[in-house]
Amino acid sequence: MPALAKVFVCLCTLLWLASACGEGAKLHNHLPEPDANDPELDTPPPDATDLHQDAELLDIETRDALDATDDGDAVDLADAETLDTVPDTDPLDASDLTDVDPDPCPGECRVQTLTATFGAVTEPFERAIFGLTAPTQAEQPWELYVEAMHGGFSGCPRSSSPLPDRILILRGITLPTDLTPQTKSDGVAAVLLDSLGTLAPAMQFTHASAVVVTPVAWAVCTECFGQPAPSDPEAFIAFSVEATFPTGRIAGHLYGRHCDIMNE
Repeated sequence: MPALAKVFVCLCTLLWLASACGEGAKLHNHLPEPDANDPELDTPPPDATDLHQDAELLDIETRDALDATDDGDAVDLADAETLDTVPDTDPLDASDLTDVDPDPCPGECRVQTLTATFGAVTEPFERAIFGLTAPTQAEQPWELYVEAMHGGFSGCPRSSSPLPDRILILRGITLPTDLTPQTKSDGVAAVLLDSLGTLAPAMQFTHASAVVVTPVAWAVCTECFGQPAPSDPEAFIAFSVEATFPTGRIAGHLYGRHCDIMNE
């Protein structure tokens, strides 16, 4: 018999005994006085000690039945008591967050630190823009044309835009598919145009003797090429750049945004 059923039977027995005792007391008040000559009176009444022992035995059985309550019943009762306290949440609300793609270039990745050091002179390049060069044959890769600059204009250039103070031109960079560095032997070229003459002779192209461009992050839509401007407004590139010139070097982190007018 299950433990809970045993408890129920024991409790019912106790209730029945209590009820019977109560009814017996009521009935005793309406019965006539017993005849002293009745032979059945010779039967001795039940010993009060025996009744007390029976009651203690029943009480012990009841406690044992309660102690024997199985864990499964206790867990079920606990679960039932806590059903009303569990908040009604939709698990899909939390999982929706996983559908959002993480930023491929967070925080400092979008901060350009490219700096030129020529002798005792140090000059920054505050921003960069780039365009795409489409392949002329199917087996050729897409290439990037990049200009890192300081001063001049903001956004994408126009025919009336003023000339920046300095420009570092990077061309021949293959649109990356991994983080493999690209060098001059891979076709990458770096050229400095200093319109103020603080780093190199003014308004002359100074070519780098060595250059290393290491991809960090990028998001470029080649299928958007040729669409009305802005064809790919969320496009960006982030590279680590190191270019060596005869009298100095330009190095640091480059972050550039796409300009359709730079496409070739």
